[in-house]
Amino acid sequence: MSKNKKIRHYNNDEICEAILLLALSAKAYEMLRRISILPLPHRVTLARKVKHFDCAPGLQPEFFEFIKLKLSISEDWERQCILMFDEMHISESYEFCKRLKTMYGANKKVQVVLLR
Repeated sequence: MSKNKKIRHYNNDEICEAILLLALSAKAYEMLRRISILPLPHRVTLARKVKHFDCAPGLQPEFFEFIKLKLSISEDWERQCILMFDEMHISESYEFCKRLKTMYGANKKVQVVLLR
């Protein structure tokens, strides 16, 4: 690493926004990062920041509390969102999650919830 480069420290809001941008379009994220339009963290930095985030299958009450808090401090126009539910067909096999150290049974379908 050259001595001329400054190390940029990103706060949690910047990390969350970067993750959202990356989720929308990985190609656009890499282009914005490469041509320095926005000061965006490297993908490795994002992965390191969320590696301890455990999200087991099932209902996530913490998520609803987070949304409730976020909406309580948001402007009216920011509160407009869409909550979508969908069901996906998945391959029926047993899976072991290394991070959660849990075995998950063979399921045919999964419920997906998207807040946009």
